[in-house]
Amino acid sequence: MRKRIVFIIILCIFFSLTKIYADAEIYSIQLGLYKNEANADKLINKMLQKDIKAFKISTSSHIVFYGIYSSKADALEELKNIRKYANGAFVTKFNKKQESIYLKSKEFEKRSHEDDNKNININKDVDLIDEVDSLYNSKGQNNQQITINKIDDNNLEYMYRVMNDIELRGVNGESKWYFEVDKGLEVKDFKLNLFVRVNELIRTDISYATIYMNNTPIKSMNFETPNNQLLSSWEVDIPTHLINRGYNELKILTYSRISDSPCEDDKNIANWVIIDESTNYVIQYDRKYYSEKISNFPKPFIGIHADDDKGVAVIVPDDYTDDEMSAALTLIAHMKDSNLGYDTSTRLMVSNDNIEIFDSLIYIGDYGSIPKELEKLINDAGDINKKNVHIYRRYLNDLNKPVLMIISDNGKSLITAVKALKNNNLKGQMTSSYISLDEDFDVDIKTKEENDDYIYFKDLGLNGIEVKGRNQQFTSVGLRIPFNEILANESNVNLNIRYSDNLDFEKSMVSVYINGVPVGSHKLERDKRDLDSIKFYIPEALRQNSYYDIRIVFELIPDGIINCEKYLASVPWAYIQKDSSFFAPSIENTLMLLDNFPYPFSREDDLDRTTIVLPDKPTKEDLELAGMLVELTGIGAKKNEGVIRVTKGNMLSNKHYKDNLIIFGTPEENSGIRTINNNLWFKYNEKFDSVLSNEKIELLPEFARSATFIELKPSTYDNKKGILSITSLDKKSIIDATKYLYKKNLSFLTGDAVIISKNGDLNTFRFQKDTERPKVSTSILQSRNMRNYIIFSGSFIILMLISLGLYSIKNRRDKDK
Repeated sequence: MRKRIVFIIILCIFFSLTKIYADAEIYSIQLGLYKNEANADKLINKMLQKDIKAFKISTSSHIVFYGIYSSKADALEELKNIRKYANGAFVTKFNKKQESIYLKSKEFEKRSHEDDNKNININKDVDLIDEVDSLYNSKGQNNQQITINKIDDNNLEYMYRVMNDIELRGVNGESKWYFEVDKGLEVKDFKLNLFVRVNELIRTDISYATIYMNNTPIKSMNFETPNNQLLSSWEVDIPTHLINRGYNELKILTYSRISDSPCEDDKNIANWVIIDESTNYVIQYDRKYYSEKISNFPKPFIGIHADDDKGVAVIVPDDYTDDEMSAALTLIAHMKDSNLGYDTSTRLMVSNDNIEIFDSLIYIGDYGSIPKELEKLINDAGDINKKNVHIYRRYLNDLNKPVLMIISDNGKSLITAVKALKNNNLKGQMTSSYISLDEDFDVDIKTKEENDDYIYFKDLGLNGIEVKGRNQQFTSVGLRIPFNEILANESNVNLNIRYSDNLDFEKSMVSVYINGVPVGSHKLERDKRDLDSIKFYIPEALRQNSYYDIRIVFELIPDGIINCEKYLASVPWAYIQKDSSFFAPSIENTLMLLDNFPYPFSREDDLDRTTIVLPDKPTKEDLELAGMLVELTGIGAKKNEGVIRVTKGNMLSNKHYKDNLIIFGTPEENSGIRTINNNLWFKYNEKFDSVLSNEKIELLPEFARSATFIELKPSTYDNKKGILSITSLDKKSIIDATKYLYKKNLSFLTGDAVIISKNGDLNTFRFQKDTERPKVSTSILQSRNMRNYIIFSGSFIILMLISLGLYSIKNRRDKDK
């Protein structure tokens, strides 16, 4: 009994200490940061010779640390001693990942009964460093530019990585980043982790960098470092009160010198500073609590979320009807268009699955099939007309999960509710947490949005862009159009700019690059300095993309340089006004190619009538795949008239043949695959146990039995509709191939047929022939050209008639004579 009590006490002490460690902020002393690992090892060996047990953590760069401390004060006290040997050392706080790794190492030490009399003031050992290296190696040197991690239920950590080195030349350099803070978020903390490499010729004692947030200076740092490190780093805390909701500008200005002559330094090609690719900024967000108003939908179901979040579960009854499934699929497609820039995961599932693991829940179905976890959120089910549709917005209080329920015993009413939630005019009036609608309620969108082909900078949240400095200065703006559209012939970038008077107008100019390709240059003119409107047309070869990186480059050459003082005092500038625009008339690319997806399933800003053909006996994985496919069809759908229907392969009939069809599965599981087999480019043989070769490729039998085949082609039942088929003899191969159906991987699917091997390798094919490229000219341009042509043609004919008349009269007179 006594031993048991002692054991329990030891356990209590252990867990108490663990809790103390978990709650403590952990600090260390950073000795150096290097791009080259060998240089980091040299510093460690140098420190070891002085009995300073340093260690390194290696990611894309190599950081050398000393010591672990529970308080910043302890670390700062030790720093006084360390600076005798490492002049540039400074104290830094571990991030969440480092804390987690440290605590794991402490628990391991306790389990191994290792003697540790240093408490928390210990040096990291080799095992811990190996664990850190393992963490980063397992993440494959994380190459994502943006990562989002969950701190707790309401707090997120957002990290943006620069990814590529940024070169700043001359005495004065500048780099800017723009980021947006959603109105549903509150910034709790902002840290810039700045890594800078300098040329060894730089005079670091008089060279420095300054950080600005929304044009307010935050901190200035000198480039001088101990041991002549060429890679320096700073952790800069940005005051959160300087950060706005909406767009923000983070700016870094550098001043670098290599001699006593700043004018020569500005032109010297050796005067450069690199903002290292390791640079990043980390924002901690507090997610706003949304009220239970239905009008907030799709917030908070759609929004910023952690990368490993489970996302939204869209739940249908176990024995769902076609109408219930149709309503769920259509809602998923509508939510995809409302993603607001966030790639929120949505999972379609039946109510008997484990729904508690998801971050938010949406139930669509009848009253008798409501999941038991959600039943308690409804207290009026006995007093209402269950043939109408009832929309409830709740929170599952014990789990703090947002819940939306669309409930009716009449399947047609469910479709009515889904369409109503896509109608912003109607949804804006749903200011309570409950509403009821009749089945025949008019949910049509009355006011159609005008399709304005002009996209102004102000529409992108850019209230003008200023560039300042001598020589080359640039800024970039991104523009995205739907996947299934291409830019038409008149597409252009129209810049309204102002610029300073102190320019050499014989040499100063502005150029525009589209996705890295120059499309035009324009010489700046003194007479137009107060307003210069410049139009750059986008060449045909560049109009095939869905994303356009528009880089605007200014060559701002100072005027009349007489001496160094005047040169340094001359700071030319240019300003791009907010009424600058992109004229981006786009046309749906009607050739049925995977490149143009989601056409034909989405066209003219709406879902086009489509039937999903499920396997004869759909599994959990089949429903998930169906949900994933309709997510993609919803890209660009602004209207609410279209509906996604559903059937099973053994129920496919004439009533579905006027729809677009999406069919997936093995020929054994989905009878629909057998029905359309003769119309596929990659056909199964008569026994449906292998895929036949064709004119494009000779297939090996083993490969054909394990690969997945994806095709998009005009429907044999109605050539204005399309059929997307995803099939294989191996069900697991289909599931593995679905990674290419995520939006971020969709660009890998090109042509009208793709073979994906069981190892994930792609072969793309093109069976359809190109059609003539669609052309667009504005009605104004067309009518003006026609009017000018008529005027010119008419005038020419009149002149011809007059000339013939005069010639005839003259000939007659000559004959009379």
